[in-house]
Amino acid sequence: MSDVRAPPLSEYALFDPLPGWPLQEVAGWILTEGRLIAQPARLLEGLVQALGAAAAPVQRISIAIGTLHPQLASWSVGWSTKTGRVAHHRRERSIIMMDSYIGSPVQPVRERGETVRRRLRDVGPGDHAFYHDAVADGMTDYLAMPLLFSDGHYNFISFSTSAPEGFTDADIIKLSTLPMWLGPIFEQIEQRNVAVTLLNTYVGSQTGHQILHGLIQRGDGETIRAALWYSDLRDFTAINEQLPPREVLAMLNSYFEFVAAAVTARGGEILQFIGDAILVIFRIPDDGDDRAACNAALDSAVDALDSLAVLNSRRVRAGQMAIRFGVGLHVGVVTHGNVGSLDRLGFNVVGPAVNRTARIEDLTKLVGVPLLMSRELAAQIDRPVESRGAHLMKGVAESQEVFALVDGPQDAAGLPHRPAQQ
Repeated sequence: MSDVRAPPLSEYALFDPLPGWPLQEVAGWILTEGRLIAQPARLLEGLVQALGAAAAPVQRISIAIGTLHPQLASWSVGWSTKTGRVAHHRRERSIIMMDSYIGSPVQPVRERGETVRRRLRDVGPGDHAFYHDAVADGMTDYLAMPLLFSDGHYNFISFSTSAPEGFTDADIIKLSTLPMWLGPIFEQIEQRNVAVTLLNTYVGSQTGHQILHGLIQRGDGETIRAALWYSDLRDFTAINEQLPPREVLAMLNSYFEFVAAAVTARGGEILQFIGDAILVIFRIPDDGDDRAACNAALDSAVDALDSLAVLNSRRVRAGQMAIRFGVGLHVGVVTHGNVGSLDRLGFNVVGPAVNRTARIEDLTKLVGVPLLMSRELAAQIDRPVESRGAHLMKGVAESQEVFALVDGPQDAAGLPHRPAQQ
């Protein structure tokens, strides 16, 4: 229910001689210190302090911002005198289907840009649960307004008071000006969030951090030492021929998901999805040794293969193809940086170590095990290994010895792609 409209623009005056708390002190803080704060929780903390110093009758504040994210619909920050602290929340996309959103004051603000003012003295059974919660917290009046961004999207800000008579008309006018100044600040914060999300999604968090800090010119890069992972699916060409595109994509996503879960949990960064192949690095700090990164790469590979074996049992029972893949592991020095044309760049790793890692993975098909590693990496790990012979590799002058884990994961070659037809 809404029983007030936003005041007309002519009334948004900093020095309007309205009674009560001084709006200009709060606005002054927003336009000087507040606009320089990039963390939403800290920005709200500062706003709370500024309103408190001005003796504004505000006991609860909530701000919600829609976001561009694969899983999340929005993030929010909130404060109340009850907790005395700022809380940060993230809302999944399913929130718009939930009772907590449908019929709440957030819905008309976010969807239609409406201002909602609700006196809370007469909240009854037909009112949304949100208002009952506000009354339980001692609130007497509520004001929610859109935070309008330059792209036309409505976001959300609300204020509640526990003052016995609720907000005065002067309070409503003053609070209604705040979204005009806070909107651009929160838009700037969200634009950076979107940039970070997109970079994390498409190039990885570590590389994204470097790009945001200026590593954006062709040729920019660094020489690093890292444990390297290269994997690809078995028989992917045949799979593409046999399955419809939707099933191929579902299989790829399952494979990528299991690998990502295993490697990111141990500090690995996925640099590229190359068709059905995955290139991962486990950075070795300048002051660190190889052992931790090499063991992390190995443990990730074992975890991914074991997890996928469980999934394959379910897939075969459901009449689906088993997902089979091989992993090559190596450790060495690579150059990590920007390559490409003048206006189209990509972050990549280059160097002999990358080529050798891919060739080791090729040998998993010949040797008949899903996981092989170089002599250099095998020398650093804590598990027992056994030699699987020296082999010629394309582009490498001399034969290279490769190693497998003793009692390590076995290839799923004996597992049928599909169960026999009845």
